[in-house]
Amino acid sequence: MSARLNLPLAAGDGLYAGRGAIAELQLGSRSFVRVAENTQLTLIEQRHGFLQFKLTGGRAAFDLRYLPTDYVLEIATPDALFTIQNPGYYRLDVGGETHFVTRQGGLATVVPAGGVPQSILPSEDVLVQAGPPARVTTYIAPDPDQWDQWNFARTEDLTDSLSGRYLSPGIAGVDDLDHHGNWRVVPDYGAVWVPYATASGWVPYSTGSWVWDPYYEWTWVDDAPWGWLPTITAAGSTSPASGPGHPAR
Repeated sequence: MSARLNLPLAAGDGLYAGRGAIAELQLGSRSFVRVAENTQLTLIEQRHGFLQFKLTGGRAAFDLRYLPTDYVLEIATPDALFTIQNPGYYRLDVGGETHFVTRQGGLATVVPAGGVPQSILPSEDVLVQAGPPARVTTYIAPDPDQWDQWNFARTEDLTDSLSGRYLSPGIAGVDDLDHHGNWRVVPDYGAVWVPYATASGWVPYSTGSWVWDPYYEWTWVDDAPWGWLPTITAAGSTSPASGPGHPAR
């Protein structure tokens, strides 16, 4: 079925970007996962401080400007398992062979199928070829191409948000407020965000639906393009967007 805006993901959910499409997940305020066309990404496991994805073919970028201490993100591919515990930019291309590239200070570990763990240093291109056992070769990372440059620019645009000055760090969806409303100072209350336009008679929790999330149980999914952040802020700090522990949006 078609992906729905503002829908949080749970273990077992998968996203597929078809021809000419790009899919984006946001993990907190400064961490993003994006897949290029003809790519499927599946969330395999999710628990506090740990996420595991599966990428069986295609291209993905993990632009992680912030990760909490002791946080672990894993990506399983047909011939290797990659583990990320540091902020950085990581690119993964899976086809007849697998390429994993680190940039912006990224550090990772690769465990090839039937092999032993190996460290991946910043600015490296790791080539994994099918075995058994799978073979790992390391090169200097090539210059960023159009896909990398687009990801860099996209993340810069999303994280350079005026609304971020009014909200606690670590909250996803802040940039949506910049595009769909403005901030006002209300006497005796302080800064308040107001959407540009709403239908006559609109009230909160009127345009959307409740969905059952196995991680956070009943969760409101709003239809408004800015609906993620006001909804989770009202729900409290344990909401799906409160940190990188829950893929969202």
